[in-house]
Amino acid sequence: MVPSLGGRERKLVDLAGVIPGIPSLSWSPDGRWLAFSEQSAEDQPARIVAISLETLQRKDLTFPPQGIGGDFSPEFSPDGRQLAFVRRVETIWGNNDVWVQSLEGGKARRLTTSEYVICWGVTWTADSGEVVFGQEREFIESV
Repeated sequence: MVPSLGGRERKLVDLAGVIPGIPSLSWSPDGRWLAFSEQSAEDQPARIVAISLETLQRKDLTFPPQGIGGDFSPEFSPDGRQLAFVRRVETIWGNNDVWVQSLEGGKARRLTTSEYVICWGVTWTADSGEVVFGQEREFIESV
């Protein structure tokens, strides 16, 4: 992180456990937390983690079940009460849907049931009432 008015850079986290090709970061609306997807071990599903910019304390935001690919592409709602993300059920590519988790606790709630090949660009409407995203239903092969 580097102050917008200049100054020394500050390393926040080692992203070695971040899934290659999925460098999605989300700032909390109050600017105090940064969320990202992290896989703690190769045999574990990826989960969404937040790091405090003040203390560098980490906290898990999602808790995917064992045996799935995990959670990716976090996006805080503008009101700071929820987190939208993509959950991949397959351990490789495919079978993705958009989920929402309250930041006050509780279980994640599945928003879509289409099992997309890919979901990307998850974002909220300004009133925190709806989630918008891009998707692909099938792989397109090029020759």
